[in-house]
Amino acid sequence: MVLIEPSKLALARAEAVYNCYCSDALIIPVIKNINEIELNDLSHWDGALTLHLFSNVLDVDQFCYSTLASKMFCCKGAHIILAVSYDSVKMGGAKRFHGFRSSIEDLDGVVVCDSRVESLGSSSGDPMIFLHMRIEV
Repeated sequence: MVLIEPSKLALARAEAVYNCYCSDALIIPVIKNINEIELNDLSHWDGALTLHLFSNVLDVDQFCYSTLASKMFCCKGAHIILAVSYDSVKMGGAKRFHGFRSSIEDLDGVVVCDSRVESLGSSSGDPMIFLHMRIEV
């Protein structure tokens, strides 16, 4: 499992949480922001199922989602993308999620088997957005 997070404290917390649930998992922590990710940060398990989890990040305008999408599929095999965030118009919300999905659908060598973006409610009443994609490379 590769965990990517620019904050050393948040990365340590995420690693500790995943260790509680998956104590046998190999976790590779990477202290970088999305724009700094390189192919060698992601190319560890060619042919394996790759799960990409994004929490409160895809809606942020501070990175190019088409560049991220082009790097995510350096490993052949099945990929699942799960992303959730607040659907804030100020931060990009649904527009950014749909743009990210479109950038993946436009990549050569990527077959999108399932794709959906859904609006969700939250306990705080703020609108949420969810992205699910199943992809073969």
